[in-house]
Amino acid sequence: MILCTRWLAPAAFAVTACVTTPTGKEGCLNGEPRSSRYRDTWRIAKLGAKTDGHDESLVTHTFATTGQSVDCQPRGEVDFGQTWPGLRVPEPFAVRTPRFDVDLPARERKGLDDRNPGHIRHRLTPVGDMNVANEVWVFQLPGEIVADHNDIFGYEATTLLLALMQVSGSVLSLASDWRDSFE
Repeated sequence: MILCTRWLAPAAFAVTACVTTPTGKEGCLNGEPRSSRYRDTWRIAKLGAKTDGHDESLVTHTFATTGQSVDCQPRGEVDFGQTWPGLRVPEPFAVRTPRFDVDLPARERKGLDDRNPGHIRHRLTPVGDMNVANEVWVFQLPGEIVADHNDIFGYEATTLLLALMQVSGSVLSLASDWRDSFE
């Protein structure tokens, strides 16, 4: 049975680190401190320009930890020792841009025998009207996910990217088992 959704998966994501040394911003949109190492150079070179994640008028979502430890077992039988995200069913289900709970590993796995890295729940929440579809999702990541601009290849960020691809792939897929992408 194929179940249709009203929500629209994004065609693209623009995800910005809150703490970003190249832009040198002084504070995240959520109030977290940011590095100021290159602040003066950035301001002079760009004369007030902002990256999309630092422009409040473009931000479509917030991303924050709930701090809740959750059980998130691996799915399937194939295991290459990598960390995995847990993606929860969107809420509310019958809107164009719902909120998602994403469970990210508390630490990186140390190989095939390390089966339970623990997971922490995070919430991706739309800003504004949930009945309006956003084809591009723009949001900032807190420092515990991406420490600075150069930390985008850490396990936290890459696991989140995998979860975001899962959001798009499950909805844009024509496969009848798309619901299996969610816990």
